[in-house]
Amino acid sequence: MRSNHVIRASAVMTTLLVAVGFGTAIAGAGGCGSDDSSTFDGGSDGSNTIGDGQGFGFGNGGDSGEPCTGGLCTQSVDCSGKGTGDTTISGVVTDPAGKNPLYNILVYIPNFPDKIPAYTDGPSCDVCGAAIPGGVASSAVTDVDGKFQLAKVPVGANIPVVVQVGKWRRTYTFANVNACVENAAPSNDVYRLPKNSTEGHLPKMAITTGGADTMECLFRRMGIDDSEFVPGGRVTLYGGLDQDGTTNNVTVAYDAAHGGTTFPNARAFWNDSAQVNAQDIIIYSCEGAAFDSDKTASGIPNTNAFLDNGGKMFASHWHRGFFSKSTELNVIGTWKDDNDPNDPSEGSIVTSFPKGAAFAQWLTNRAATDGPNQIKIHAPRNNVNTIVAPGTEWVYLPTDHVPQFITVDTPVGASDDKLCGKAAFSDLHVSSSGTGDKNNGNAWPTECATGDLTAQEKALEFLFFDLSACVQNDSNPPPPPR
Repeated sequence: MRSNHVIRASAVMTTLLVAVGFGTAIAGAGGCGSDDSSTFDGGSDGSNTIGDGQGFGFGNGGDSGEPCTGGLCTQSVDCSGKGTGDTTISGVVTDPAGKNPLYNILVYIPNFPDKIPAYTDGPSCDVCGAAIPGGVASSAVTDVDGKFQLAKVPVGANIPVVVQVGKWRRTYTFANVNACVENAAPSNDVYRLPKNSTEGHLPKMAITTGGADTMECLFRRMGIDDSEFVPGGRVTLYGGLDQDGTTNNVTVAYDAAHGGTTFPNARAFWNDSAQVNAQDIIIYSCEGAAFDSDKTASGIPNTNAFLDNGGKMFASHWHRGFFSKSTELNVIGTWKDDNDPNDPSEGSIVTSFPKGAAFAQWLTNRAATDGPNQIKIHAPRNNVNTIVAPGTEWVYLPTDHVPQFITVDTPVGASDDKLCGKAAFSDLHVSSSGTGDKNNGNAWPTECATGDLTAQEKALEFLFFDLSACVQNDSNPPPPPR
């Protein structure tokens, strides 16, 4: 059966929106409106030192949009008539590994840095376009090549530049910003998202393991340090099952070099609302079988409440039960378990909405496509069709139109201003080898392949950072901070 890409048909957001331009950063005009900073001299010989990370999720409140009456915006210089350009800062934001540039990353100079509140762990509403407390002196959103440019930048010493997506946050401080020139950072690395809590703030994440997928390895290859996966870090690993109901071919423990302890149990995790609500993002790796009865009593209700309150959830293949058995999420499609498609298969990227078009261009620019708007899918599966509003389809197999990646904002069916969280379903697999779909059962991280991400893994990286981002009506382009 055929299905169509679906986005919410609701009113355009009244917040500041700027059209996506491939190759040009989405920039907001400079205007009025935690110390996790790197320090460097924009134009002389400063150093680059990293401090502790705290931040905020975009929530309600703030006074941006008012005339500049105080704060860093008062340090902006009028460069007109001087025969020079504007005072600008530009750069490229990359993933924690420093390898892939990232789309739709917020970059801004807070007008009053001391008004930015600290993060708290757990679900929280994160609506795009919500004002930053104190406003911004300048802001932008990265384009498909991770590029941004801040205009009308405040001049002087110790100017902070915040790089953020969802609860990923890192702050850089220019030791000196010079007037009416481009102020370049001394290294492309400075705009990399944090790989550990020393560099900045990472969301609190839970990853359950399984016998048929290895999501716990993908995030390591995206650049998150091993120190964040062990107890006390920002990523907690929970042991799942293989398709036969055992743990024989599942990674359920750390190797000796990382403490050798056994992961806590995945079912105990999702059946405990307190553990679920201690997270910002939950990733469920495919176990090779549905095990729906293990989820229906408490796991699905707990996850639904988590999502409705602003949590983010990624479910791989047989964890489709978090969608199909949920009375809230199951309405976005017709759920069924059909024969596996050919492996590999050619996937088509939906480009009829701004982020989908950016996704296709981003993959093309990363040499991850097989042709215009096409990507080769390894280990595709067939568990849903006929996607309907408010679901959004990103990738599908053209034969019989089999969706491979879909998302929905939560609470499902809420108006744009009431949306809080997001759920993503992937009917394709990642593996430790990068080409298959089975877990080898070795301890973490011995199980994990190393090296660059495959094309399919690059696609999942883009989609993961979209999942991390603030929530908006996807029929609109992403707005810059205000």
